[in-house]
Amino acid sequence: MEWTLTEQGIVLHTAQFGAAARDRLEMMCLAEQAQECGDAVLILHDTLAALSDEDCRLFGLPERNPYHIAVYAEGDLGHADLRYRINVLRPDGTVFVNPVFQGALLIIDSTQIYRMSSAEYRLVRRAEESNQTIGDVGRTELAAFNCLNLAEIQQCARTAQARLEETLSERNNRIIVPEQLDVQIAEDGSIAPVLLARNDSGKTTPVDSETFAALFGRQRRVSSLYRGNDEQRTRYVCRPAVQDGLAQIKAVGKVRREDVKRFRTQPRELFADAVFSFDSQDNDAGKEAYSITEDVGELADDWLAEEGQFVDDAYSDRVTGLAAIHKGTYYGSGHRTDWIADEGEAEAAEVLSDAADSLEEAERSVSDDENMKDDVREDTAPLDLDTEAFDDVPVPSQTADEKSQPIALQALDIKANFDIVDYAPTMEQRTGALEATALNADVKLLDYQSAGVAWMFEAWQRGYKGVLLADDMGLGKTLQTLAFAAQLRKGTSDNADAQKPMLIVAPIALLKNWQNEYRKFIADGVFRDVMPLHGRSLRDYETGEGTPNGKKKLEIRLPVGAIALTTYETLRDYQFSFAEVNWGIIVVDEAQKMKNPSTGVTKAIKAMKYDYAVCLSGTPVENSWVDLWSIMDFVQPGQLGVLKEFHNRYIVPLRQMSDAPHEIEALGKHLKDALNPLFMRRMKRDNLEGLPKKTVCPRPAQMPSYQKERYRTVIDAGRRGELHPLVMLARLRNISLHPDLGIKSPAAFYETEVETVIGQSARLIELFAILEDVRRRAEKALIFLVSKDMQLILKHLLQERFGIRVHPPVNGDMNGTARQKIVDQFNDSVGFNVLILSPEAAGVGFTITAANHVIHLSRTWNPAKEDQATDRVYRIGQEKEVFVYLPMACHTDFGTGGSFDEKLDELLAYKRRLSANVLFPTTDTSKDGLDLAEKLTAEKEACGQNYYWSMEDVDTVKGDVFECLVADLYRGMEQYTVERTPHSHDNGADVVAVEDGGRHGLLIQCKHAEDARKTIGKDAVQEIRTAVSYYEKKYGGVSFTPVALTNASHFSEGARALASANGVTLIERYELGELLKKYPLVRRY
Repeated sequence: MEWTLTEQGIVLHTAQFGAAARDRLEMMCLAEQAQECGDAVLILHDTLAALSDEDCRLFGLPERNPYHIAVYAEGDLGHADLRYRINVLRPDGTVFVNPVFQGALLIIDSTQIYRMSSAEYRLVRRAEESNQTIGDVGRTELAAFNCLNLAEIQQCARTAQARLEETLSERNNRIIVPEQLDVQIAEDGSIAPVLLARNDSGKTTPVDSETFAALFGRQRRVSSLYRGNDEQRTRYVCRPAVQDGLAQIKAVGKVRREDVKRFRTQPRELFADAVFSFDSQDNDAGKEAYSITEDVGELADDWLAEEGQFVDDAYSDRVTGLAAIHKGTYYGSGHRTDWIADEGEAEAAEVLSDAADSLEEAERSVSDDENMKDDVREDTAPLDLDTEAFDDVPVPSQTADEKSQPIALQALDIKANFDIVDYAPTMEQRTGALEATALNADVKLLDYQSAGVAWMFEAWQRGYKGVLLADDMGLGKTLQTLAFAAQLRKGTSDNADAQKPMLIVAPIALLKNWQNEYRKFIADGVFRDVMPLHGRSLRDYETGEGTPNGKKKLEIRLPVGAIALTTYETLRDYQFSFAEVNWGIIVVDEAQKMKNPSTGVTKAIKAMKYDYAVCLSGTPVENSWVDLWSIMDFVQPGQLGVLKEFHNRYIVPLRQMSDAPHEIEALGKHLKDALNPLFMRRMKRDNLEGLPKKTVCPRPAQMPSYQKERYRTVIDAGRRGELHPLVMLARLRNISLHPDLGIKSPAAFYETEVETVIGQSARLIELFAILEDVRRRAEKALIFLVSKDMQLILKHLLQERFGIRVHPPVNGDMNGTARQKIVDQFNDSVGFNVLILSPEAAGVGFTITAANHVIHLSRTWNPAKEDQATDRVYRIGQEKEVFVYLPMACHTDFGTGGSFDEKLDELLAYKRRLSANVLFPTTDTSKDGLDLAEKLTAEKEACGQNYYWSMEDVDTVKGDVFECLVADLYRGMEQYTVERTPHSHDNGADVVAVEDGGRHGLLIQCKHAEDARKTIGKDAVQEIRTAVSYYEKKYGGVSFTPVALTNASHFSEGARALASANGVTLIERYELGELLKKYPLVRRY
């Protein structure tokens, strides 16, 4: 066994692993998903439960639990004798004898060891913790303690599809655990509480308002537990914060009749605590502002509560008060390409659902996009709430998990300019001058940079609130901004406003660059100091108090002329403290982070008190022109009007003219005119001074025969309507990179000859030809690649082919510090080297001018993202000519320009041209994919032979693909109606094949072995024989023959004996090969 079970998790003994497993573990350690322990690696139980099936197969870890878990109770819910008992159910409903739960593993016997899902693990852990801690709970707290635990067990059971004993079910024990409170004020002035509880979707909604109000009114004192009188035995369990809120309601009791209207409108005058949320009340005010849908999305009215009009002179005049914290709603289409499956993972996701026959089904079938991890989704992320300010509130016998549950918190609310221009600052001319000596003597601005500084100064003089500098990546936006701020401060030293502190807000990966650029460019004595205001440095400013959003209160007192550096997340979380500072200049770097008008980040930035703002973004429009509106609403509120009118003036017409480039250009020019004079954008294509020469090198190459046949087979299936267009597109995209990507396991790639792997892919052939030239020059190259599996495979191929050490791929699994360390090591290396990066994770924030070759092995659907990636190399400071390579796989049978790669290149070129001229949104949509699929299937017919599955192919596939292949094999026999069982809780069967007539069928357990010489044990026989009764009951009237099928050479003697005794048919490698010969199976995936 290659692993050892410990109390903490599983220890993997890496010396016994192959290169594929070792590389994957290295990436997991960098991503903090595993911990190095000498020559071994520890995977904690939490991570083990969440591991993918593919990773578990790679490490030789147990398979996912196929059985249902059942929870029983002994004792009474109101007493200390309550104990939970966990059983594991056989398919026939009987229980396994004495199963053992050790961490995330379920041990039925020495041959049946399974890995629980995350939900199952949480369920078991919650039950065990309750059993262990109930003895320490005081008598008066027992009922509430037990109810809280049962509520979480019920929730976990729903997620894990576990069975609950009837007495524990929600039919017999309905438990409501409110997290927030609202109030109802009657005409006579009496006040009743409204409980707000979180449902499974995460939304907080009112629950049992009238019922609970009656219970509350009958009791003189506030209680932690209220019992209903209904058949479901409903109980309302109140944590201390909710109890305190109820006590306030009880204390106020009633208001005067003449004050009813006032307090209905402003209930926070009575109830100011954070546990109260008044967003659930119906109000008509402002509803019109949130009706913008379709392209823009529905604006989050949760952020625009009418209540809580708390106003304080310490804040900006844009701040209106407090609003409950909710997750924002994104307006544009989003940078995440979620309409097509991940590169390299599409097949694994798709084969689970076979061929989706509708767009909705296809979109549901794809797995989570890598971009979600690669680019922290600031546009839709909820606040990262820290409840330290409430840690001293006693909660009866709560576990750590319960203490971490969010409570009602609030953020600053602002005048939003959604429906009316309710905030547009007045303009007052400023007097001052720029002093060139503020820069170090050796610093000389290029002509266009001097023009940029002068433009910022002119807008400042004229009294504007700010500007948006949208120069292309690498043109020195940081230098221009620092030069403007320093020259203004030194040239206007007698102006009090110029002495106010300056705030720079940027992604954490860029803060170090700001510090370095400041030291490099700004003369001593101009500013007092550059001071970090993020991370541990915040401790120096803590007051010991809390703020309404649950964060610690900071007293930010900065020296005159200081520059403060902070992150978007820090400003959002500590917005109350930052908003009290009277900032002079606020610089917002990568300002597209505030593209969504309703998120916490955007609202926090707009709530700041400042004289002048400089927003910087090389991509001010990523997804929608609403991105630009949101940024400009901070730069100069009101400049582009209200959001509703902006939507009608620009977004709606743009959608209607999507195929009319001349009309789009005219509309875009109109928008550019509306931005003047507060928007400046210079492009590298303008041949600006100081940039190196750049050569873009398209590298089309004909697919090798194997890749051609795989490609043509998928096209033919798409033409026949066997594949949804987006499923077809995902498969073509993978095949164009490598014909086995997403089908063959990573380990199989490692075990195949390097030249064979390379020789099967047109793109890889071109890649290595390019790199041979780079090596002869002794230069460095960046390779941008999306698929994480392929990143590791390529790392292996590079090391084997060139005999060099290649750094771990830089992707979104690792934190910013780890990414920067790898980039620094690469920059410092000497001679030929290669760095593999994800376009999303490394597309911004890094300067990698040690390389001068960029290879886009994967193409993103958004040319702005691709250009950002290129700009890591192509920027001021690059001393060599830059070469950008675009390897493309071509197919002679479809004519010039007819392949997926060529069509995508054409689409990206079209978007890039429009974006350069009119700030056209370069985002992707499913319409792009559907249009591309239509063009691909409309190309002329191809000729050639189908490619069929062989046993050698079968040996290399992923486990999920093997199950799909077996299902297709039996489907091709025509006498069966075939379906695959669910991915989890399949009760031991992977494929169900029912004969025509419906009286007989096969239950098939699939056991794939990457090493065909492996012997398959008796666990497959045990699982499939116990599944028969369950499926015969499910398929009433069908008699099933259990089958255990493998690509391995043989089953063990014990498995054979068990199969013979229990009527289980065994299909080994030879028999499977004969079936594939008799029923040839075309490779559609």
